[in-house]
Amino acid sequence: MSTPTILLADNDEVFLQIAQEFLERRGYHVICATNPLRARDIIEQAHIALAVIDYRLMDDLDERDKSGLNLVRAMMTINSIPKIILTKFDRSDYAVESLKPIKGEIAMAVDFIVKQEGLERMLQAIESILVKARIFLCYARPDEEKALSVYENLTTAGFVPWMDKKSIQGGENWEVSIRRAIRKADFFIACLSKNSVNRRGFMQREIRLALNIWDEKLEDDIYLIPARLEDCDVTHEKLRELQWVDLFEPDGFQRLIQAIRVGMRKPY
Repeated sequence: MSTPTILLADNDEVFLQIAQEFLERRGYHVICATNPLRARDIIEQAHIALAVIDYRLMDDLDERDKSGLNLVRAMMTINSIPKIILTKFDRSDYAVESLKPIKGEIAMAVDFIVKQEGLERMLQAIESILVKARIFLCYARPDEEKALSVYENLTTAGFVPWMDKKSIQGGENWEVSIRRAIRKADFFIACLSKNSVNRRGFMQREIRLALNIWDEKLEDDIYLIPARLEDCDVTHEKLRELQWVDLFEPDGFQRLIQAIRVGMRKPY
């Protein structure tokens, strides 16, 4: 099973090694970067659950250096992953600048950490952000390989996906297990393709059960997310009412992650 991947960007290579070993012992996969260009490449190309970025990413001795903060600012409209600003300077103006909302909308970072607070403080911040949203994956049997890829990517992003192929144990009643998993899920992802849109069978029953649960939620809640695995018609009348995500597009998976994270922030 994949583990959540964290980007750790800092110009102090000794600190990077210590922090990487600490976080990997706690079950995370850590990718390190020592400069803004490398950090940006990782954010754009890898499935990162969260990024921890040094405020002065280029030069700790240069008070004018805001390279880490500038990287976070530049990535706001490109990537929706949560970001933590890290620094060894306990300065209130750094914290305010990192956490203040931009144009009245969202803050550049979701937390601000001073290194002297220790690695346990970093771990606490990371685990408070990577809330384990439970996600049910609904798919047609011919799409199992593509659904497995979605499952692995969601796990890497820090979520807890449920998929019959991976989650039902030997000897369990599979129909009871599926119904229980749907009712417990925070999100229901309907993986749609040419194999599934006109397909009869248990997938349609899963969707009907999810629609019944959706009816009990508020109108603006995000719960049922249609996700197209390929270019296909969405024929289900109720699913057509919802904005779908195209996973076959270059930014498709990031849009799915963003939808889940927006849904997690909504009050219930």
